[in-house]
Amino acid sequence: MVVPHEEVYNRWENNHEIMETFEQEQALLRPAEYVKVEDLQPCAGGVNIVVQVTASEIIRSKPLIAGGESRLAEVTVADETGCILLQARNEQIDKLTVGSVVVIRNSSIEMVKGHMRLCVTRWGKISAYPDGVASTPGPPLQPNTTNNMSLVEYELVDVPAAEDQEEAGAEGAGAG
Repeated sequence: MVVPHEEVYNRWENNHEIMETFEQEQALLRPAEYVKVEDLQPCAGGVNIVVQVTASEIIRSKPLIAGGESRLAEVTVADETGCILLQARNEQIDKLTVGSVVVIRNSSIEMVKGHMRLCVTRWGKISAYPDGVASTPGPPLQPNTTNNMSLVEYELVDVPAAEDQEEAGAEGAGAG
């Protein structure tokens, strides 16, 4: 089957327009928003932060059947507002040497026995500072290890639904 020359040109032109649209969308991406350690909340997601590694401890290391090992470490990271424990796994541990400044993108807060832990999943990224991105804030000047956000214990509390609160209010108002 022979495709007319005009049809081939139209396909190329459409693809070119799609590429231009994609490039324009890339240019319009907003810069990432970074937070400080003291602003972290339980179950937060999409956390971007610049911190300094102050301590590291491997808490589990076990051999794998296929060879190698699986490692888990709790790494204390801090900025000028406070510190938090970061759960690091395998190759992440190698990037987190004590004293280094790192940029953590798209991390989340997970709860471990009622305490916050910063976790970097497969969608997140740990990179050394400076990372070459213009929107990345400066490194922490003086890491604050006294305000440890991982020491704060949180308790899960059931909050009644709005309907339950209205029923309770109606019953209490008529009695008496």
